[in-house]
Amino acid sequence: MNTKKIFSGAWLIFFLFLFKPVQAEPITILSTTVDSVSCYGMSDGKVTVAFTGGTAPYTITWKGTNFDTTSDTIYTITGLAATNSFWVIVDGSGDGETASEFNIQIGQPDPLDITLDNVQDLTCNGSNDGSIHITVTGGNPPYTCNWTGPDGYTSVSEDPDNLAPGSYSLTLTDTKGCGGSLGPVTVQEPPEISITPLSIAHVSCNGAGDGAIDVDVSGGTPPYAYAWTGPGGFTASTQDISGLQPGDYSLNVTDDNGCIETYGPVTITQPDPLTITTDNLTHVSCFGGNDGA
Repeated sequence: MNTKKIFSGAWLIFFLFLFKPVQAEPITILSTTVDSVSCYGMSDGKVTVAFTGGTAPYTITWKGTNFDTTSDTIYTITGLAATNSFWVIVDGSGDGETASEFNIQIGQPDPLDITLDNVQDLTCNGSNDGSIHITVTGGNPPYTCNWTGPDGYTSVSEDPDNLAPGSYSLTLTDTKGCGGSLGPVTVQEPPEISITPLSIAHVSCNGAGDGAIDVDVSGGTPPYAYAWTGPGGFTASTQDISGLQPGDYSLNVTDDNGCIETYGPVTITQPDPLTITTDNLTHVSCFGGNDGA
């Protein structure tokens, strides 16, 4: 130890300490993770940023506003809508150390849209061959469909077929649980083809061949095609037929969808032949006489 001899008296002693300031390490962004919005228009996006350096606590600035402070070097912000946002991390020591500024894009899927393309009504009454065709866009494919309809009907097909008449509704969800709906959609059924006889005229005299049948046709899907058959190879393609011989006649009516209804057989009759019977015959008794009866 080095010592100095000091004379007695009053002394003023100064000590000088030299300190080298410790400067915080610059803040460096290590990684960012962005979870996009799950469904169009929602606010469930999430951003997680990991960084190093600086001095805790850190001030998180989001979109130009001091959003939060944290002592952790991994920070997550949730409840975000789709946007292009500005993120800055500032050293909480106040010495101005700042992370690099960068843009974060929070995306979202396109709107989930269900378009009704076509409704195919039943071809014939009772045929149960209706169908519904849709187009689905947006959201997060693939989609899960749940159709409901009359009499407890359910289907998971996007385009259900073999449908009975009635009202159908669709609930649809994508892989993120985003939902959409459609309906009610009505599948219609044509009425039954009805054939009603208006008049039946039988043959007036034996062998006359003047019978006739007139009918009224309704229901189904007009126009109609007519196919009559009868005795002796008879055929006709008109709604009403005439000039008929006695016998059985049948009609097939086919509508524009190919649905068929049958009428008959209808029997056309004719009276028995007219006969004359001689009960008593008396010849003339003498030439030139007039007493015959």
